[in-house]
Amino acid sequence: MLLLALALSWALRCAVAGNAKEPQARQEAIESILKDIVSEDQKLRIKAFERLRELGMDGVRQLVEMMPKLGEGNDGGVRFAVHGLAMTFTAKGMERERKELSMTLCDLLKTDLPTWVKRFLIEQLQIVGGEEAVETLSTLLSDEELAESSRQALCANPSESALNALRGWLPKAKGDLRIGIINALGERRDKNAVKVLLNETLSKDRDVRCAALEALGKIGDPSAVDAILLGLKDADGRVVRSAFSALLMLYENLLASGRKKEALKAGTEALRVVKESKQRRALLLHIAKIADAGAIGAIATCLSDKDPYVRSLAMECLSVIEGEEASAQLAKLMKTADEATRSRIVLILGRRKDKVATRALNEALQDKSDVVKVASLQALGKLEEASEELLLKAATSEVEEIHETALKAYIALANKRLEKGDREGAVKMFATATRVARTVELVREALSGIAKAPAEEALITVEELLKEPQLMEEASRAYFAIATSLADAGKRDEALQMLFKLAAMSTPRDLSEAVFAKLRQLNPEVDVSSARGFVTSWWLIGPFKGTDIDAVLPPEKEVNLEAPVKFEGVELRWFKHRTNDIDGFVNLYGLLKPNENVSAFMYAEIEVEKEMDALFKLGSDDSIKCWLNGKLVHRYPEPRSPAVDQDVVKVHLQAGLNRILLKVVNFGGGWCATLRITDIDGRPVKFKQK
Repeated sequence: MLLLALALSWALRCAVAGNAKEPQARQEAIESILKDIVSEDQKLRIKAFERLRELGMDGVRQLVEMMPKLGEGNDGGVRFAVHGLAMTFTAKGMERERKELSMTLCDLLKTDLPTWVKRFLIEQLQIVGGEEAVETLSTLLSDEELAESSRQALCANPSESALNALRGWLPKAKGDLRIGIINALGERRDKNAVKVLLNETLSKDRDVRCAALEALGKIGDPSAVDAILLGLKDADGRVVRSAFSALLMLYENLLASGRKKEALKAGTEALRVVKESKQRRALLLHIAKIADAGAIGAIATCLSDKDPYVRSLAMECLSVIEGEEASAQLAKLMKTADEATRSRIVLILGRRKDKVATRALNEALQDKSDVVKVASLQALGKLEEASEELLLKAATSEVEEIHETALKAYIALANKRLEKGDREGAVKMFATATRVARTVELVREALSGIAKAPAEEALITVEELLKEPQLMEEASRAYFAIATSLADAGKRDEALQMLFKLAAMSTPRDLSEAVFAKLRQLNPEVDVSSARGFVTSWWLIGPFKGTDIDAVLPPEKEVNLEAPVKFEGVELRWFKHRTNDIDGFVNLYGLLKPNENVSAFMYAEIEVEKEMDALFKLGSDDSIKCWLNGKLVHRYPEPRSPAVDQDVVKVHLQAGLNRILLKVVNFGGGWCATLRITDIDGRPVKFKQK
């Protein structure tokens, strides 16, 4: 009996499967498929798609007919099923199935379905649609609600008839649809659309003009050059940007198709039109790849551009164009160009090295402009033949390359004078160079010359440059050299005044050491560190285990220099220390053991004559806290390497005695701290220490 029941059950299932075309059986089969097709089990999903394919186009129709009943948003399984079939039928070897599905979708689009369902079907035609779908999609372009979806489907349709349909619709399309069709023709690189797109570039609608220009750029037909150039002259900035984008696309497309001559013509003609610096830069970068002698005139227009980067790119571009014909054209341009442009052309000819270029450079030596003469001397490698007056005049040129070249040569000439013993003449030239120079680098070169030939005549110049942060190091070295020369000449008081001024400044360590050595030589009694505002006498106690900057330790509660401090079973005592470090650093690492993952305290008392606002300038390795007269005024909690004046804190000093307490933590490695006290303007405060 059991075997009989099983046999009957199997026969029934086979009958249902065999009659799947019947509506009821097919409906049940589809419901089962939809359930499995969204399963998390991949194997079930694969089998569901296989069963769906077996149902054929009748199954697709029934799925689509279910969508209105389910309602938008509740038809996810149906969408997944139909979309999955569309994706499957695009595979190689499934042309028959693809076409069959495409035709079925077209038939369904002709039925009375809701708009949202039709839009979904058109989206599937965007995947599987071929020539057989063009007529249906073209018809739907007249439906405002379906027009954009249909346009996208036609754009994706690989057939020539789809392009014909889009072109045919363009004259009667309006608004976004018109722009969309133009974009589609551009995306498809439809060369047959060039004529109609050229007409669209004359539209009164700005958006249409922009779309048509960019489409022409994508198609890459050289007949579009004039329209694009006209767009570059448009009064509307957006049209200009679209035209420029189109130009670059056209250029690259022409280049890719081997039409180098036409690409170069498009680029150089545009170079004469565009005004914006970024656009000229971009064009020059593109043109540089293929430029020849025919492009020289257009590129040369950029030699007088206000943007230095544009000028530089133009010079690079002209320098690499090969052949004596190019050199001859550049030499010809010299006859009508202004002084600045002639100077740049001379520098370009200097890079070219051919006979025509060399002849032109020698002719330029007779130019009426001193600037051009210097450029020629530089290009020919004969700058040493130039006079002081000629170089100085050329150094005032507005041409940056000439200014820099001439001033470097001028400084080099000053150095030669110094070598020959003309100290006075050299110093005068170095000082002049600092005033003429336009860059920090050139001023530094001149200051280095003054440091080699220090003279009181240059003092005013150097003092002015001490105020410039970017030049302070070189200026301070020159200032020290002048102070030393004054001291050697017996002008001790003037030298001391200059040296104390340097001592109060933040200068490189090697220069500070040299300044202090000279001060001690001139006045052995001077306390240089104190003169700079550093606190040099301290009471120290430690080490205390731990690196928590905020952990409260006994010295933070009370400072009693006479009494021992007990901490974690260890008795610690305060002891005196005076630092001889030129930057006031107290080396705790060498004074206290152990010196890893610990903290220590530094205590000092200073006296000032009157109350004042002041600056505490602290440096430490690692973290630090500072108290003034029992009040916390600064906290830096992180590890760091030490430097002078790392932290600057505004404080108020009371008349008479002021008590300072520092807590310095060490996480590892070096361990030190320093404190300098200045007034609000940065001048060292005079104070006494017990």
